[in-house]
Amino acid sequence: SNLIGECTWSDIRVKRWNGTSWDWLSDIRITSALSINPSLSIDSMDIPVVAYQENDSIRVKRWNGNILLSKWNFLGDPLDRSVSNQAIHPSLDLRTDGNPVVAWTGVMFESTTNSIYSYLLVKRWNGTVWVSIESTAASLNRSKVKNASLPSLAVGSNNSISIGFQESDGVSTN
Repeated sequence: SNLIGECTWSDIRVKRWNGTSWDWLSDIRITSALSINPSLSIDSMDIPVVAYQENDSIRVKRWNGNILLSKWNFLGDPLDRSVSNQAIHPSLDLRTDGNPVVAWTGVMFESTTNSIYSYLLVKRWNGTVWVSIESTAASLNRSKVKNASLPSLAVGSNNSISIGFQESDGVSTN
């Protein structure tokens, strides 16, 4: 049997090493959603920010910084989720101002060719809303039929954004 197929929920847990033991900062999930694939970064004030997959969308939360009132606050709405696609595998890093940049894999079914394509999306938080970095959804892919996935994003000290990812030729083999 497939263990993931039997999973009805999972949670993202965050702990911090205090020098002698791990302090629990609380669970991320507040609904009965399936929460998986966390990507965590720490800002200059030692506050964690986490991006994760919640069902078919990407969510981002920032910890409130108080171990006694362990609470995670959403940063905006879920990142790009529609009926025709799925958002998976987030990668998060922070700009020098502490605002996150998130890359993730979008998976889309195209009915005209009966095909599934994956592509990368990147957005940055401007303090109020998520702003798209690129102009088109598939701008990081070499071509539409080259499936891009599993991004690894990093932000430099001058806020330059770099991204590594896997790209296949779109041919599947058995």
